[in-house]
Amino acid sequence: MTDHRQPAEGVLRAELRRAAAEHEPDRTAMLNRIAANRGSLRAPRGQTARLAGAALAVATVLGLGGIASWALAAHTGPDTTPAAPPPATLPGTTGSAAPGSAAPPTSRPPASRPHSPTQAPSPSSASPSPSRVRGHPGDTQVEKGSLWSDGSIEVAGTDVSESTVTLKAEADLTALDLTIRVVMTPGLGDQGATHDVTGGAITATVERRSGALLYHFVLREGTTLPAGTYRFTARYGHDGAGRDATDDTYEAFATDADRRRPHVYGNFDVTD
Repeated sequence: MTDHRQPAEGVLRAELRRAAAEHEPDRTAMLNRIAANRGSLRAPRGQTARLAGAALAVATVLGLGGIASWALAAHTGPDTTPAAPPPATLPGTTGSAAPGSAAPPTSRPPASRPHSPTQAPSPSSASPSPSRVRGHPGDTQVEKGSLWSDGSIEVAGTDVSESTVTLKAEADLTALDLTIRVVMTPGLGDQGATHDVTGGAITATVERRSGALLYHFVLREGTTLPAGTYRFTARYGHDGAGRDATDDTYEAFATDADRRRPHVYGNFDVTD
């Protein structure tokens, strides 16, 4: 006799598993049933309020539990958001910067410009230099424009001489600066500066500088020297009668009434 109980039990178990898997509790029906039971029991107001609060708490917990489950399920996957790169460190900075703050830019010194050499003034634009002329005996310019000049030495005694510059002006002079340079020799000493210009228009001074006695004759500012011939003399003492005057020079700058600027210079001729 064949036993059919084993196949029937297997089918029953499969049906029970399917029914259990398909069963889903109805929350709305459960809440309605609780409310119906609560009305039928006719509980006092305080107890009713407690029951209602409990029911609301259950519903709230169930709702929040579902939301939390959904939120957790939504974030259970791997986080694909790329991490923020670390702040770049500028060259030349030390230490670590505070979070969220950018490191200050490194200041750089301004680029240095190439040095340009200073341009020397053009020799043609410069006025004649007295030191240039006086340092080169024999380099003479005895006449220029309205002014003529001559230099001579007269022996005034055994150990005294006079170097005289004669100026001839063809026009009135509004400015004049004359220098007689007597080079230092043994026993040389100043004995005065004289001229034949009247009226106190000329100031005369003597100084020792650069190995020579310098006799200066200057026309006072605002004064005019009329056209004519004038003599300016440097007197000095020295050792012996044969002093060498080869390196002695003179030089004069002037301005005439026509605003011309004659410039003359030269040496001295020795006379007995």
